[in-house]
Amino acid sequence: MQAAISWCVHFIVGTVWSHGLHRMYTFRNAPQVPYFASLVRTCVSYAVMLGISTAMMTGICDVAGYPVMLGWLLTTMVLAVGNFALMSRWTICRVSEEIGNEAKRSHLDRAHQK
Repeated sequence: MQAAISWCVHFIVGTVWSHGLHRMYTFRNAPQVPYFASLVRTCVSYAVMLGISTAMMTGICDVAGYPVMLGWLLTTMVLAVGNFALMSRWTICRVSEEIGNEAKRSHLDRAHQK
């Protein structure tokens, strides 16, 4: 259980740090969800990923008995892909449908004003 507890502590500290960094640097040029909404969405998505990654560490290291470094490597790879997908499509960046809907509304507003 030590590997899973260690992973959980690491994950919580990393969550606090990464939301701000991703918002400021990774997705700075993308259309963004308002800050508070993105923070809530990030916490929800990170909570889901925390459950998945902790279960992975428990299964790989504590149940199957593989070395912690192997568990960390595999879990980090899955987590990196999952987090990027969630952040780029839901937590920080607006998804293309939302942007498309705003463009349609804007176009309709301009057409209505004429």
